[in-house]
Amino acid sequence: MKLVRGHIKRLTDLIEAEYHGRDFDRHEAYRLAMTLAEASPEIRDTMRRVASRMTPSGLQA
Repeated sequence: MKLVRGHIKRLTDLIEAEYHGRDFDRHEAYRLAMTLAEASPEIRDTMRRVASRMTPSGLQA
């Protein structure tokens, strides 16, 4: 669970950077969202939507 919380914190930081128009690592955000989708079924759909936004074209991942 500690690892999942760390991933959520890092993904939150990346999404906040996106929101504020700062550079951020889209690939890392995608990877974290997909990892969380697999690790936490209760947030799977949300994390897949986040991951789809982080793909280069913004298309469904």
